[in-house]
Amino acid sequence: MHRQIDILCVPILTFEQEYGRPRVNLLTGDLSGYVWGANVGWISLSNSQAQVRTTHLDPGPDSDGDGLPDWWQYREASDLDTFSADGDYDGDGSSDLEEYLADTDPRDPDCRLRLVAIERQAGNTSDLTWNVRPTRRYRLESTATVGDPDAWADVGLGELTPSEVQTIMSCQVVDSNASKHYRIRAIMPLRP
Repeated sequence: MHRQIDILCVPILTFEQEYGRPRVNLLTGDLSGYVWGANVGWISLSNSQAQVRTTHLDPGPDSDGDGLPDWWQYREASDLDTFSADGDYDGDGSSDLEEYLADTDPRDPDCRLRLVAIERQAGNTSDLTWNVRPTRRYRLESTATVGDPDAWADVGLGELTPSEVQTIMSCQVVDSNASKHYRIRAIMPLRP
């Protein structure tokens, strides 16, 4: 009697930081640099013929099930008890989950995602300004009624992407309704 045994061989690749310097472009998912495989040596993640790309980045384990990845909680507080999805550790009006999603400091009440300036211009335009992080994209939304969470809609600019060195973003919007309300939403790139 013969039995067939299927063996799946998965190479173990090392994302070595000193020589290989692998990187992920958070906007496109393109990988660059090199990885090391024990039986194959150095493998290029991009060249003139091919490009390795990921469609999403998994945020990792969430041992306590609060919606905040363990790595983020350990980085920010060295434990899993200080922050929670519904909590607001620094009392700035943004929940700890909102701080994680916006990549703002959950311990600093002055560090939160918000519009920092709205200037009405002549005619039907307004200039809006907010702080940005290079790890996020942004969507500017407006509504005539703040109380209805479903009434918020994109102002028509789509996803806005800051440069790697940009800390402030501004844009001009045309609005026929002077009593419009605006908000900015952070979008995590490559989110599953």
